[in-house]
Amino acid sequence: MMIEAGENDGFTSFAVDPAGKVLITSAQSQLISTWDLTDGGKKIRSWRGHPLPVLSMEVDPSGTLVATGSADRTVRVWDISKGHITHRFTGHSGVVGLVYFRPVYTASKMELITCSDGGEIKVYELYSRRTQTLTEHMSTATGIAFSPDGSRMFSAGRDSVINVWTTERNDYKLVKTMPVYESLEGIVSLPASTVFPDASVDERYLATAGEHGKIVVWEQNNLRKVFTVNISAGSSAEVNQNDGEKDEKEGKAATQVLQLFLAEKMEGGGFIISTTHEHNIHFNSLLGLEQTRVVVGHNDEVLDIVWAPLQKVKKISQGSNGENGSVNETGNKTDAKSQDESNDANENGAVEGTHAESQAVFVATNSSAIRLYDAKTLNSRLLMGHSETVLSLAITPDGKYLLSGSKDTTVRVWELCQPTVRINEDNIHLKGQCRELQPPRCVAVFKGHTKAISSICACRRATSSFFISCSRDTTMKLWDFSPLRKRQKKAKRVSSGEDSKLAPKLFRKAQNGVVSHEKDVNCVAVSLDDRIIATGSSDRTVKLWSAPDLSYLATLKGHKRGVWTVAFSDVDKVVCSGSGDQTIKIWSVESDFQCLRTFQGHEASVTQVSFINAGTQLLSCSSDAVMKLWTVKSNECIWTLADVHDDKIWALKSSRDGRSVVTGGEDSKIVFWVDATTEEDEKERAIYEAKVLKEQELRNNLRAKNWVKAIRIALELTHSRQLYKIFTHLYQHAQTDEIVVEALAECSPEERAKIILWIREWNTHTERMPVAHYVLARMLRNHRILDGLDSTSRQDLRNAMRHIINYSNRHFKRLDTLLQKTYLFDHMLATTSLVGIAAGEIQGMGGLNLPGKDDIEEDGISFDADEEEDDVEPELEESEDAEIDPDKLLKRVDPRKLLQGADDAGVEVYDATGFEMAWEDDEGNEEVKDDDKDDVKANHRIETEESESRFSTPKDRKSKKKQRGREPSKSASGQIRRSKRKAKELESSKPNSSKKSDRKSGGSRQTRSSTKRRSPRIAKKN
Repeated sequence: MMIEAGENDGFTSFAVDPAGKVLITSAQSQLISTWDLTDGGKKIRSWRGHPLPVLSMEVDPSGTLVATGSADRTVRVWDISKGHITHRFTGHSGVVGLVYFRPVYTASKMELITCSDGGEIKVYELYSRRTQTLTEHMSTATGIAFSPDGSRMFSAGRDSVINVWTTERNDYKLVKTMPVYESLEGIVSLPASTVFPDASVDERYLATAGEHGKIVVWEQNNLRKVFTVNISAGSSAEVNQNDGEKDEKEGKAATQVLQLFLAEKMEGGGFIISTTHEHNIHFNSLLGLEQTRVVVGHNDEVLDIVWAPLQKVKKISQGSNGENGSVNETGNKTDAKSQDESNDANENGAVEGTHAESQAVFVATNSSAIRLYDAKTLNSRLLMGHSETVLSLAITPDGKYLLSGSKDTTVRVWELCQPTVRINEDNIHLKGQCRELQPPRCVAVFKGHTKAISSICACRRATSSFFISCSRDTTMKLWDFSPLRKRQKKAKRVSSGEDSKLAPKLFRKAQNGVVSHEKDVNCVAVSLDDRIIATGSSDRTVKLWSAPDLSYLATLKGHKRGVWTVAFSDVDKVVCSGSGDQTIKIWSVESDFQCLRTFQGHEASVTQVSFINAGTQLLSCSSDAVMKLWTVKSNECIWTLADVHDDKIWALKSSRDGRSVVTGGEDSKIVFWVDATTEEDEKERAIYEAKVLKEQELRNNLRAKNWVKAIRIALELTHSRQLYKIFTHLYQHAQTDEIVVEALAECSPEERAKIILWIREWNTHTERMPVAHYVLARMLRNHRILDGLDSTSRQDLRNAMRHIINYSNRHFKRLDTLLQKTYLFDHMLATTSLVGIAAGEIQGMGGLNLPGKDDIEEDGISFDADEEEDDVEPELEESEDAEIDPDKLLKRVDPRKLLQGADDAGVEVYDATGFEMAWEDDEGNEEVKDDDKDDVKANHRIETEESESRFSTPKDRKSKKKQRGREPSKSASGQIRRSKRKAKELESSKPNSSKKSDRKSGGSRQTRSSTKRRSPRIAKKN
């Protein structure tokens, strides 16, 4: 559960009611809020509190009131359930840093104790509002505690004293002052159930903590110190004297306790909880006062990480003796068994019977403490010993020792206590047989470098007993720790199997040492067979050395900047190096020592590299927070990740089994990675198999014409193309509308929204538009498409509908334009003579609506085709125009194309603007006669009237004729015959028109074959 204050806001104080159900918080925005812890941290209410931030908060024992102390020097008491103020106290001369309700109260008496800067303590009685001021502290009082019967009050402060007060007769009087020689930050009264060494049943105790980083237990009666717990275990350990030399104390206490609390009702018997200046929360159990858990609030900069050793697993036979079973083995017990396990260790250091069921990691941060994290529970422990920042970590191959190198020029060796997990023959864990990884204990200190230890590396084989340390003093040293193993075995025999109490032993002499580089040595690695050592330096080189004599082998040159990391392959005889020049190189460690591969792709310095998957792949990270996975054989980057870490990645380590990787960087993040290749492949295979079955089911339903189920399966498979085909088939069969409606009714709101998104894509194509509108219409008529969708889906659907409307407007505009063009086409066919096109040849053509040879009735007008035939056919027979294929001509609906085709054929063409007739000779010369314009206009007027009678409704024709002052004709066919006779009379009234035209053109006879051609004609109505 996580509760957030809000954007650009933060909490300044909080408190929990005694029942643990309500959390009260105060924020920087001066808001006091209550939260329901039983309902997932839901906010109950908020109200405005103090004008300045609240620094302290406390809930009364009944859980109904909460007191707040603020930087405005006032104290206020609030009703938790209603959120209103009940009391307001003033009088403090400084900032109120502590409020505390007296645990013993009656119906007539409830006291509130407050502390402010300057050592002032005030006691407020809520009912009588009486106030008492206590001024015996010389500095700020930081803690208040009461005896179980409430007769005495204990106050601790930064003036390094504990004051004891009596509370008889409603007055507080000082009876004793006990100096503790330590600035205290908290004091608590321990319950009677507290257990620790030498604890008395009849005595009650106090616990204090302060700047020394220790929890000190005192007797309440005489304030005698009886027990001390070091919060940072191991910080006060002394180095053993060796050869008459006395080394100074290592790792002085640097942990300062900031607050001390008592959580008596927590699971596990209760805890003393302390917070430190390093942002850590320590839990010490009341049953022994041992530290059981540490919550790390901030890691600072992560510099190095190593995996802790794997768990030991031992099988228990069903026929074993004992209640929980025992190992079915014979022979001598502990020593023999340890020797057997040591002999069974393989060359990689993995002990038989171990596995990575619950692993832990050791983390080196920008601190002198080493942190031990459990990878599953994220519980942590602190390893205190170094006096300065730890820079490098390593684990020995047998998993028994941890090595740490620090800026304090020392290398410390920590003995690890491996947990043992016992399982039965069915691989089921036996209860009570699993213990957690215990915190390591420092057993040796190796000192010999003059500057900070930059990198350390242990041997790779369990039969070897050395490690390598590199320093910024340009030297490399090889240390032998086999004497340490003998010493530890001897100590265990002396202590009869218990942990040795010996202090860490100091080693000052290395087995071998060389000046390895001209500049700082940044990294070191050891080959799998422990024969070759590789070092990388800021001098841009990688050097190879033989082990254990550290003799020089070769220098690998090729990088343009300093080398930050080196790693050996577990399979091939190669070493990999990463440099500040943003490249990774793989070198041969055989006789030629040549560069075999160069990987380019990083845009910043390569900080770490590691071989994984049996040396077939390479994992790298850089200072720009980018991780890359490379295939060694193809020299190709197959995976890049740049959104997990926010800053430089300094640490990268893979587990022993190669299935897990942990990274850490400057952003204080520790990220665990798991190789999920096998799981992903299996998942993809399962998805593919299910998809194949679904596709086959879809085909079966299509063959069976089970359209509803086919639509459902197409939606599940997200096959938009197949769904479009199904809807197209249903669109072509109008009787299947109920199928579409039924299929859409069975769809969920999300599936209908998906269909609309596909309709948006279909609607963008002209040929798919009808089907899209067909489906959309049936969906909108029967369903409310926005119901049942979240806000994001609703917005996506609205955007899709806007796209559909825009494209639909385009389609409708295009159809309107096309329809207008067809009207123009019909008008042009009715007013233009097309040679070779008869009414019977174009009858039934789509979009023209033309009459045939039979009698046709349209708009109430009757056309007698037989009556018109005698007057027109002879004229058509005498025409000498070029032949025109009517099928090809009528396929073009664009009137401009039609006019162009008529002009090419030598047919009369009207000018659309002036309605004048233009003539062209066979050579393309255009000539217009002035005396012919009157004939053309008269003929055009007649044909316009005929066209209006053909394409207008009877009501329109009647209105137009009234406007011209003429009565409507009873017979439309008679009107047409009269119009034709007038046209013939006009033609016969100008017999010399052709001769005049000949004289003007120079006597040419090539102007259109005859005068009959030149006269306007009225073709049969087509």
